[in-house]
Order: sequence, then structure tokens, then C-alpha cells
Amino acid sequence: MSNKRSIGVLLFEGFELLNVFGLLEMYGMAADHFDIRLVYEDGSVIASRQGPKSIVDVSLTMHKSLICCWFRAV
Repeated sequence: MSNKRSIGVLLFEGFELLNVFGLLEMYGMAADHFDIRLVYEDGSVIASRQGPKSIVDVSLTMHKSLICCWFRAV
């Protein structure tokens, strides 16, 4: 049985790359403690403000036990 915590980062169209992936780098360094998932409302590919796209892991309705973090555009 795993004692990892699941963290879901809720993305939106035009998200800021540094806001999302800068934070995830910190949690990624403790990968033995956290299970990180990118979340979007329909579980598809989503574009950042800077252009690169991300493939999300789950849709909002698929995963019910995530600790969600989200960021608003500035």
C-alpha cells in the first residue's frame, strides 16, 4: 500500500508555464511522497499562454481524491 498523496493541478486554457511547472518541479523532487496529475475539465490536450501544449492525465470527473492546486492568469 502506498502512502503517497495525490496532487492534481487544475489547468485552464492559457495557463502560465512557469506557474505550473515551477511548482511541480518542487513536488517532483519528492516523487516518493507525491503522485502528481495534470487535470483539465475534459481530460484533453491544453495550450499554455506561451504556446506549448500539455497532455493532461485526468478530467475533473475522473479523479475524486486529489488535492487540487490552481492558478489564475495575471
